[in-house]
Amino acid sequence: MATSLLFWGLYLANPEFVVPKWAVNMIPRWHNHVTHTAPIMFLLIDTILTCHHAPNRKTGSIVIWGLYFFYLGIIFTVRTVYGHWLYPVFNHLSNEMIFVFLASGGIALWFLYLIGDGLNAMLWGEAPHSNPTPASAKKD
Repeated sequence: MATSLLFWGLYLANPEFVVPKWAVNMIPRWHNHVTHTAPIMFLLIDTILTCHHAPNRKTGSIVIWGLYFFYLGIIFTVRTVYGHWLYPVFNHLSNEMIFVFLASGGIALWFLYLIGDGLNAMLWGEAPHSNPTPASAKKD
């Protein structure tokens, strides 16, 4: 969800923020929709149709932040090793603004996690399979 919202927000502001000018003719329009629009629809459909057992919010938040920092590592590794930013928008930002952009993105990602967790709880509540118990703890 975060990737889709960020991509289309930046794309609407300036397509060159997410797709360099030299790559525009190489990437078909439908490809952007498959990779950046379809996930939103499938995520919402999956949330409505499937009850997911999720960890508690503390554990979920730790996982979200861990994955986010791992992704930041990828972004900065590409910059260090290959000498260019993974996303062209960073070419237009100062170091301070890159920090603000990435920090804001991390916070937005975390809020989207909280919203998704809340939506799952609201839709599924105390569904029997929302809180599985180990086989040894079940009573016959």
